[in-house]
Amino acid sequence: MSQTYGSESDLEKSIRTGPAYLEGLATPFNSQDWIDEEWTGTLDIRGQRRFRIRYYGELFEGLIVGTEDAPQLVYGEDEFTGELFLLFDGCSHGYNAMLCDEYNDEQRNRKAALTYRDEDGEELFEIRATAYYNIDWDDEFGEEVDEEGRLALISGQKIPFEIAKRNGFDAIGIVAINSKGNQTEILQEELA
Repeated sequence: MSQTYGSESDLEKSIRTGPAYLEGLATPFNSQDWIDEEWTGTLDIRGQRRFRIRYYGELFEGLIVGTEDAPQLVYGEDEFTGELFLLFDGCSHGYNAMLCDEYNDEQRNRKAALTYRDEDGEELFEIRATAYYNIDWDDEFGEEVDEEGRLALISGQKIPFEIAKRNGFDAIGIVAINSKGNQTEILQEELA
């Protein structure tokens, strides 16, 4: 059965991909409600949808923020195996981290040693991430892409241009939903 779309924008929303590092780890959430520059996904690993949140950073007004030493780092942790799934690394993800801000090895190698607990005292959550894409990468960087289709980042690393566009979002938000259905925004970051 073929699917019919009301406009090209509907088709684009139905096939839009979010951050490349979340591919295979997050399933799109309510894509019909996305605004044009938005992608939202729910962490979903082999059907498991509840995770601990491990992080590096500080809590400020309920949000995980960076410290004086380094940007925040956030993982979802499998409650049974302890396996970590990267949700956001302020040293690597987003426009500024990829193209403007430089970080040393110590900053990049920080550990997500803290466990997030919400106001209800819970520490297992459904985790939903939303990335926003308001940058015209083709216009801004198209001429800087090499013959192999790679873009040089500020770190000197070269990555495929399509991956740069997906991981170079200009804002991100992460929401934790506890067993009672209470939603808490745990990360909100402007990255461009």
